[in-house]
Amino acid sequence: MKWIAHVPWFYILFAIFPLSYLWSVNAAEIDPSVILRPFLFTLGGAAILYGVLYLSVRHANKAAYIGTLILLLFFSYGHVYDLFRHSSNLGDLGRHRTLIPVYTVALGLGIWGIISRDKGMKKLFQWLNITCTLLVLISIIQLGTFYITTASASHQTASVQTNPTLSAYHQDSPDVYFIVLDAYMRADALQEEMGFDNSAFINQLEEMGFYVAQCSRTYYGYTRGSIASTLNMSYLTDMEAKTGILSSEDGFWNIIKDSEVRRQLKEIGYKTVSFRSEYPWLELTDADVFLGLDRPSITSAYLYPFESIYIRSTAAVLFNALDTVMNLSRFWEKLTRQEAAPEVSPVAVDPYIQFHVDLLRFTLEKLTEIPAIAGPKFVYAHIFVPHGPHVFLPNGEIITDPTYYSGDPGNTAGSEIDRQGYIYGVQFINAQIIPVLQRIIDSSDVPPIIILQGDHGYQDNNPGQSTILNVFYFPNGYDKLYETITPVNTFRIVFDEYFGGSFQLLPDFSDGGDAMPDTFSDCRP
Repeated sequence: MKWIAHVPWFYILFAIFPLSYLWSVNAAEIDPSVILRPFLFTLGGAAILYGVLYLSVRHANKAAYIGTLILLLFFSYGHVYDLFRHSSNLGDLGRHRTLIPVYTVALGLGIWGIISRDKGMKKLFQWLNITCTLLVLISIIQLGTFYITTASASHQTASVQTNPTLSAYHQDSPDVYFIVLDAYMRADALQEEMGFDNSAFINQLEEMGFYVAQCSRTYYGYTRGSIASTLNMSYLTDMEAKTGILSSEDGFWNIIKDSEVRRQLKEIGYKTVSFRSEYPWLELTDADVFLGLDRPSITSAYLYPFESIYIRSTAAVLFNALDTVMNLSRFWEKLTRQEAAPEVSPVAVDPYIQFHVDLLRFTLEKLTEIPAIAGPKFVYAHIFVPHGPHVFLPNGEIITDPTYYSGDPGNTAGSEIDRQGYIYGVQFINAQIIPVLQRIIDSSDVPPIIILQGDHGYQDNNPGQSTILNVFYFPNGYDKLYETITPVNTFRIVFDEYFGGSFQLLPDFSDGGDAMPDTFSDCRP
């Protein structure tokens, strides 16, 4: 077994470590299946590289040293490129035409040093084996801890739910729709911070019979906190006390999937209908009806956000530059005989953007078909507009102008362009959501309950980030609603008014936490 100590394990371990580390720090955001292609690419590429190097130098260890050097340069390139590209003083170094020669020289010198030197390499061999083993073990321990904690947290959050307090289902029980328009801010914030008048949309909602909470805010300026608070009718600190799990812990967010709202409605006979999301931690995959496009196949040109991060952090970022010039992703689609979705503009669209577009359109279409599903339903749909990527023009066409994007899929080329893209998204979703809401109302045998809500505002660290669109359609009127309602009380009112609950209202905290002071004139305290 002595041969084990003479195997250059560090080469394969070093190939694994950057990806396993990236997985560990993003574990809460991704489905484990999305790491398959990056792992296959990395391990397959490393194996081919080693074979070529071994045939070239005819020395197993030196092939491993040179291969490790190449991997080091490969995995560091994207970080160095991004660091210089965003530096105010060293921006000129953040160009491929500058970095490629520098990296080429470093590679050449490194190969020369490895080939020409034998002294001291044994200690380096041992040190690399030990160090790389420890790095990979740390990542594995982090991943194991996360998934064990998540499973434990899921059991804990379910075990502390309160007993059912709602009246049993009867034939006149309304369907309950909770539709989230991610990052949709309040009308006055849109006017004052973005210079956009949204009054036509608000007036249209009111003419349809909706109540618009003109001064609504969220206590949490990020999706997880806002949605967890809404669906559990509680503030995070109270949920932490009940579960014994801090909201800073990844496993805590199972409370979105196993929410109090969902459980209460399930206990009285409601089906859960949910949709695929671009973020797995928002998906209720165990819903009675789960709707969504199939995940892109392994041969698809579509890149998951995790894969985009992998590309941007490595020398694979050069692919983006080549793709801009040569449209390689479109070539791959043709090579694998994939057809673009018919709704998408015939102008070349990045596969990541295309999936975002297709999923959005699928969700909007299927929402109008939900009333046909038999029985009472709790419907949760999370729509990532006007949240980025900001790819829509107001008329629904996809923005394909390359100067609009930064070079990374879906990322706009600067803050002003991003703000304009956000406004385009508001205009687009306004036009799309009105007919969807009308069809839901018209197709429902029993007038439904509809909550149309932003989870936070545009995230630019301005006061508008804490303001949200908050709109209600109630069959029996709006006596219990008020302009300053916060999401924590949304379902408390629904349950008390329509299901015989006794939850009562919590204080509508809107300052402190992640919330910023309400500086808008009509809603200022």
